[in-house]
Amino acid sequence: MATSSTMTRRVPGEAPESTRLSATADKVSHVAATMAGAAGDAAGRLPDLADRGRAAFLDVNRRVRAGADESLTVGTAVSFGFAFGLLLGGANRILVAAAFVPVAMMGLTLLDRAARGRMRLEAAGA
Repeated sequence: MATSSTMTRRVPGEAPESTRLSATADKVSHVAATMAGAAGDAAGRLPDLADRGRAAFLDVNRRVRAGADESLTVGTAVSFGFAFGLLLGGANRILVAAAFVPVAMMGLTLLDRAARGRMRLEAAGA
C-alpha cells in the first residue's frame, strides 16, 4: 500500500494558513458590522424619506392637474422623447423607468381631461 504525503514549503515571512484565515475572518466581520450599522441608519431615515417623497408626489400631481393642456402636451412629448432616447441609448432600466414616470403622469392627466370632455358633450347632447 502506497502512501503519499503532501509537503508544504514555508516561505520566510509568510504567515501560517490559520493566521491568514483568522485575519480574513476578522476583516469580513468588520465589514459585516459596518454594513449592519449603515443599514440601521438607513432604516431609521426611511419614514422621513417616505413622508418627503409623498409630499413631493402630491405637489407635482397638483401642479400637473392645474397645468394647461398645451403645457401638458409639450411636457409629455419632451419627456417621452427623453425617456425613449435613454432606452435607445442603452441606459440602465431603472433610469429609463424613472424617465417614463412624468410621461405617464402627464399623459394620463390629458387622457382623463379628454374623457371628461367627451362625457360632458354626450351629456349635453342627450
